[in-house]
Amino acid sequence: MSKYEKEFKEEAVRLCKVKDANKAEIARKLGVEYKTLSNWPY
Repeated sequence: MSKYEKEFKEEAVRLCKVKDANKAEIARKLGVEYKTLSNWPY
């Protein structure tokens, strides 16, 4: 079982796909570790 819901992951990945997105800042704002966010497929 995943700690994060599918919809949450999908939104996080969508935010990361934006041009010039700062993935570390996105992770911080969402309250997830940068490494965790980086493991989600883009």
